Amino acid sequence: MRSSRIVATTVLVGATWISMSAPVFGHGVGERGDLPLPAWQMIWGAAFAVLISFAAVGLLWTAPKLHKANQGHSVGAWTTPILRIGEALLRTLGVALWAVVLTAGLFGVDNVRTNIAPIATFVVFWVGVQVLSVVVGDIWSVLNPFDTIVRVVERLRPPRAEHTDHAVGRWAPVSLFVFLWLELCWHKGSEPRTIGVMLGVYSVIMIGGGLRHGRGWLHRNEGFAVLFRLLASLAPFRRDEDGSLGFRWPFSGISGVQGDSWMMGLIIVVLGATTFDGMGGVQFWLDITANRSGTSLTVVNTLGMLMAIGGVGLVYMIASELVGRVTGHNGVDVAERYAPTLLPIVFAYALAHYFSLLVFEGQNFLIQISDPYGRGWDLFGTQADPWFGSRTNPINYLWISTAAIAWVQVTSIVVGHVAGVASAHDRAVEDHDADLAIRSQYPLVVAMVAYTVVGLVLLFNS
Repeated sequence: MRSSRIVATTVLVGATWISMSAPVFGHGVGERGDLPLPAWQMIWGAAFAVLISFAAVGLLWTAPKLHKANQGHSVGAWTTPILRIGEALLRTLGVALWAVVLTAGLFGVDNVRTNIAPIATFVVFWVGVQVLSVVVGDIWSVLNPFDTIVRVVERLRPPRAEHTDHAVGRWAPVSLFVFLWLELCWHKGSEPRTIGVMLGVYSVIMIGGGLRHGRGWLHRNEGFAVLFRLLASLAPFRRDEDGSLGFRWPFSGISGVQGDSWMMGLIIVVLGATTFDGMGGVQFWLDITANRSGTSLTVVNTLGMLMAIGGVGLVYMIASELVGRVTGHNGVDVAERYAPTLLPIVFAYALAHYFSLLVFEGQNFLIQISDPYGRGWDLFGTQADPWFGSRTNPINYLWISTAAIAWVQVTSIVVGHVAGVASAHDRAVEDHDADLAIRSQYPLVVAMVAYTVVGLVLLFNS
């Protein structure tokens, strides 16, 4: 134990000295993509922050803490009826929005900028619900239109046995892979008709599966439900067994998530796809995709996304195998055990890559809600209201500065990786004594530093 403490102390002191001794050259922020500090300094500073956090938890975190922090405190039973009313309203809203997006995609004007389906799907839903899940908890469990429809139908027929475990089904990672391929690879993926058809097919599969196998099947196999539920483990709010509201320390909910192979696959798919999305603006990838269109572009993008997912998965599996050799466990078992500790990184990548998209294109959603089908309507007055802007230039890019965006990007990646390091260490001290726990985490820390550096390099070179 003494040797590991010495190593941790050395890393802490060395990393702190290097990060403090680096010169700070701030400069003004002009065009989009400029940084408040030099990119190299922000990247190395982030990497050292991960190393410092590892050294700190190695010195100070000698017993499991997250399980107790996850228990939190209950607000009281008086919140139960309020939450039930809110749930009913959100379920109604979820079904209504699903119906609008589906019909807009199928029957609205086939224009990406005037039809609400693309923004609603790729910005408000994909990015916005991730953010809400981490901030307020598992909100998709009540917004989910498929669950609501299956729930209503099940109440009209005789009850049957239901599985309520939190395992992940095989279709969850598959469905997310298809969605991300549609968004990032297919050359027609953002067209309203494509979204309408794919959403219609997905709805039939999920509602049909839920009606045949029960809501438990839907709970395990609906990819978005699984991902958003996992991200909700990072939230400071939770629902207690009696349905009342409870508080806990942020990120502590990871301690209650047990990993398995399908969950690991889902996390790696999302993390790898987001990494590939970051490659889209890097010069070497722009050179590869230059002058490509149609099916040729789709094929190249598909190969790129597969390589990104494979690269992320390979780094993680190698690190897990090395951890297994230190602890005497099977590498695959280690990978499954520590898979939930990647969740803070999944959210950090999403927030870093899509924060500006959510802020700016989210304004477009508020405008288009008055005219979801692109027919020239103004149902709620948001098309002409100066608060939302004019129809010709609806987005207010002055709502947030480029410097603030850059700081959100860097901070999210650093905090996400630090939280990943801490949660992985907490699992390690659950399974091993403090000395072995520290030694076993070296490979995972190296992997997380690599994820940090690659993530920021792609972010700042795009």
